[in-house]
Amino acid sequence: MNNTISDIYTFNFSSYGWLDDLKHWIADHGNSEATGGLAVIGVNTAGWNPNGVVPSGSPYHSGEKFISSLGTIGSGHALTIVGYNDDVWIQDINGDGQYTNDCDVNGDGIINIHDFEKGAFKVANSWGQGWNYPYGGFILIPYKLFYSGNSGFTIAFAYTCGIFPNEEIPAPEITVKASVDHPERNELSIKVGYAAAANITDPVATTNFNSFNSQGGPFKMRGIYDGPLELGLNFGYFYENAEFGKVFFRIKE
Repeated sequence: MNNTISDIYTFNFSSYGWLDDLKHWIADHGNSEATGGLAVIGVNTAGWNPNGVVPSGSPYHSGEKFISSLGTIGSGHALTIVGYNDDVWIQDINGDGQYTNDCDVNGDGIINIHDFEKGAFKVANSWGQGWNYPYGGFILIPYKLFYSGNSGFTIAFAYTCGIFPNEEIPAPEITVKASVDHPERNELSIKVGYAAAANITDPVATTNFNSFNSQGGPFKMRGIYDGPLELGLNFGYFYENAEFGKVFFRIKE
């Protein structure tokens, strides 16, 4: 529990400059650091097409697959952005033999992300290294799909988190540890609470943990694996200044 995050950041697809901001984050956290970051997006996979092929002659990733369109049916799935390439060819929209991002190639009188013929993020899927063989579970997703209002995204932004430098991580003062087993984890709601004295049987306040509030689908606690899940919950995050004599851990089915 000493490994924690400091902030949640979002890159809204409709905001000005989000694409460059996200690329800077991936490259070096936007701060000239030695390493960069990651970001998570949510997409609909039912009806998507992950079989687009980078044209031969592309200076990078020639012959590799990319996601040419996203699904429109509610089938939310997370992908992790791990890299990007501004120069990978995607589609010669106007058939002029050139791959550009600064020309009105679709003829609508506006130059915007819909005119992008090159550039893509590299994303990691969670379906194993055998998916999109032989590329180890990775695939490209073109910049041009990230237009505002694309219903193929389950959320209209990419999100990521910051971390505390090692010396600044706040150590939790009071934690709750439990081992929980159940055949369907989405039937459980887990919360902590407190009372002023140890002999009180009901808490004066309780708080749900969103990650364990009817979440995770109708699966075992550890997904495909049997056995209990060991939980560690930071009680002090919610009740840092509370005066209490008793801590409650409650599960509602």
